[in-house]
Amino acid sequence: MKSELLENLDKARDAMTSLDSILSGNKFSDDLSTILVAGLLTTLIQYHRGILLLVKAGDVRAATALARDVVDNTYVALWTNGCASSEQVSKIKTEDRFPVTYPEIFEQVDSKYKENAYFTALRGRCGAPLYSYNRSGILKLGLWSLGSHIELHDEQEITCGLSAVTLCILFLASEFLIKQNQPGESKMVQDLADDYEKRSASQSLFFHKSA
Repeated sequence: MKSELLENLDKARDAMTSLDSILSGNKFSDDLSTILVAGLLTTLIQYHRGILLLVKAGDVRAATALARDVVDNTYVALWTNGCASSEQVSKIKTEDRFPVTYPEIFEQVDSKYKENAYFTALRGRCGAPLYSYNRSGILKLGLWSLGSHIELHDEQEITCGLSAVTLCILFLASEFLIKQNQPGESKMVQDLADDYEKRSASQSLFFHKSA
């Protein structure tokens, strides 16, 4: 494993550590939507830690599987945070399932954030839309597992994927904090993402100041 990739793993870890510090220093409301999004956000941060450990251990297949879960659950959390009605959120608890399908979640989130520069930049990084990128990655892994000679990954691809999932979590956290009426903390997360981009040798900034 090249030193550049190791450095990027450390930078992604530092970004999540800083995010943890921002989130742990705040109190949030106890309504069901907030509880669900906070739970998903905590889960994604744990997934991120798992991804870093798996990549360092050389198990990129398992890390890739977790990365796809990060993308899917980022969509679910964004939908819960900003698209779902109170009735739909209630059904998640009472019926123990989501009242809409994944394609509906993807479509509603893409529609809500289509004018959001941050989200658009993230889509551009992974391929638009994000969930299409996710599905193509699963197909690629399936072909590999069935004996295809397809190249599964290289270190540049790992670095790009790591940056994408890190920024997914930071974007979600920023939107969560806005919903919690904490614009100052949301700005701190945006600045954290901006700094992470600058330090992770990425090609373009994800977060930027609105015009």
